Amino acid sequence: MSGRVGRAEQLRVARLAAISALAKGPGFLLPIVVAAFFGAGPTTDQYFLAYAALLFVGGSVGQALEASVVPFAATALREGAMQARERVGRFAIGAAATGAGAAVLGVVALYLGMSASPTMHDARRAASLHYALLTPAVVGWAVSGVYSGALIAALQFERSAVANAFRGLGALTGAAVAVVTRNLYFLPLGLSAGELLRVLWLHASWRRAVDAGAGPVGDGSRAAPLGDFHHAATAQIAAQGLLAATPLIERLVAGAMVVAAISRLEYAYRLLMVCSVLFDGGIAPWLLARWSRMRSIGRFDATWHQVVRSIGYAAAISGAIGLLLAIFAPLVVSIVLLHGRFTVGDAGVVTSLVRWYSVGFVANMTVLCAERALLATARNRRFLELGVIRASVRTAIVFLFAAAMGLHVFPLAFALSELVYLISVLLQFRAEQPAPRMVEASVVPAESLP
Repeated sequence: MSGRVGRAEQLRVARLAAISALAKGPGFLLPIVVAAFFGAGPTTDQYFLAYAALLFVGGSVGQALEASVVPFAATALREGAMQARERVGRFAIGAAATGAGAAVLGVVALYLGMSASPTMHDARRAASLHYALLTPAVVGWAVSGVYSGALIAALQFERSAVANAFRGLGALTGAAVAVVTRNLYFLPLGLSAGELLRVLWLHASWRRAVDAGAGPVGDGSRAAPLGDFHHAATAQIAAQGLLAATPLIERLVAGAMVVAAISRLEYAYRLLMVCSVLFDGGIAPWLLARWSRMRSIGRFDATWHQVVRSIGYAAAISGAIGLLLAIFAPLVVSIVLLHGRFTVGDAGVVTSLVRWYSVGFVANMTVLCAERALLATARNRRFLELGVIRASVRTAIVFLFAAAMGLHVFPLAFALSELVYLISVLLQFRAEQPAPRMVEASVVPAESLP
């Protein structure tokens, strides 16, 4: 895309990424605080294991619902404010029930996983207590996902992005209390409180967006039916669950290797995710919203020529960021983490892990953008099928080579699984544009969509 419209879109993506980075700033500061005051050891390992369980259930459900609801919300918005409010409200109620069920699954998975390793038996009680304090965040994240995705469909990216600040601020406040009291249990308590505030913010923002009339323009006569939302959401939750289960499995394996291994992995991965904010906070949601709205009026079929340019840009940008991260990893780790109880030995291991992870980062960010096309066309079952391949490759590499490679097996498994997944997603795009169908003259061209 070129000209004034292209520049306007680029500026909005950049602005959105900046807002997202600011909103996630408290969350980015969290590892620094934890590293400085609690270091890397059994206490932090117990929390990070519980947090991995939170990501497994709460993160997978919340992120899956946020992604899968966008095309359905876009269609509902085109049909009118009352329809949109009623439909998304039903989705949110179902999300709360799903989140409650996921919370139970999380504690079972955490406890059984730790029970499988004799070296982790003594840590089960502490990790389970951390998880219990995170349970409200599991339910809240599920509901937040619905309203956040609905706001993205309404092109209210900024309000959706700003909402992330509540979770981070809650966690950071909890961490501050934990530092004063020398009790890390306040951290999950603060995170849960922040997530519940995020739910309230997103709900109010969604009602405001609906009242303002934020649907796409066009009669939708060319749009293919999306099918049932619950089927799409279930497939998406399963796919996201597979993706989120692998880090939990990895941390359980790492915990059985050596003390502080989980914390070192977590610190390295958190630094990597800081670099992803341009994509998951800006480019990816913008692509999903744009393609979903185009699909709702019959102007997007996820063909190769429709997606190749966006995917190429994503690959180029992520490649540059990954290279810079690998080069400056020692400096970044030194500035960000090497304080207080975080030792020079910890820094050396984390630096090495960051460099290895930077390779997989390129494929991960590229596929994050590419898969938005599958989600925009509600091809969630295919997303699940490909997710099985992704998770299987990653888990198999960990179990096959963990003994020989130590901690470095985890970024290797991440990189290879993301590369295989990227190739699999790219193969889903058709080479040819479908034959044009008759369309009324009132339908707005795709280029005029915001």
